Parts: sequence; C-alpha cells; structure tokens
Amino acid sequence: IRDRDVTGVQTCALPISEFLNRNSDPNFDLIVACDTLIYFGDLTLALAPAAKRLKPGGYVAFTVEQDETGSYKLTDSGRYAHSSAHIRSAAEAAGLKPLQISSGLLRYEYGQEVKGLITVLQRQ
Repeated sequence: IRDRDVTGVQTCALPISEFLNRNSDPNFDLIVACDTLIYFGDLTLALAPAAKRLKPGGYVAFTVEQDETGSYKLTDSGRYAHSSAHIRSAAEAAGLKPLQISSGLLRYEYGQEVKGLITVLQRQ
C-alpha cells in the first residue's frame, strides 16, 4: 500500500472502493478515473463512496466502454461496458448530477477503435 501527496495531488495504490471507503471526509475537489471503472459492473459501488469524498460542488470525471443495450454487461475482454442510462441511475443514487455524458474514442485495442462514454458528474 502506497499513499503520497504530490503538490496537493493525492495518489494511492489501493483498490478504488477500499481507498474511497477508508473515511468519509469530503476532501476532494476532483476524482478522475480513466479506463478504470471498466472493472466495475454496477457503478454505484464506485460512485457512492466517491460522492462522499467530494467537497460540495466537487467533480467525478471518468471514462467507461459504451453499451446501450441495457444497464451494463461483462464483455469478452473481461471488462464491463455501461449504458448512459446506468451512469445516470448510479449518479442519481450517489447524489451526483450529470454534467456531461458523451460518446468518444477511448483508445485503440488490437487496431480497433474502442468507443466509450466520457462522463463528468458533480456533487450537489
């Protein structure tokens, strides 16, 4: 376990949920998770503790692989794809307001485009 503060930026090598649940002090202005929440099915498991750690008006920004056929699904790659409806539902359950949920190119994998959702949520 490694935890350090680099010029006001806190980094930690703990599992996300464990780190966010360590305490409930709202001491973050911004939490960013790019290509990370693809390992969660139900995003409420990450967004609810993240919301508790944000200062009022703070932001959560993240990317996930996109799937519009349902809520979320486990893909052949072993990662989850999420729908915008699931993101909205998980955000609402966590007390977060969606500011942006847009489609975009996340990366190339084996020469193929991986499309995803780029999301910004705000704590009320």
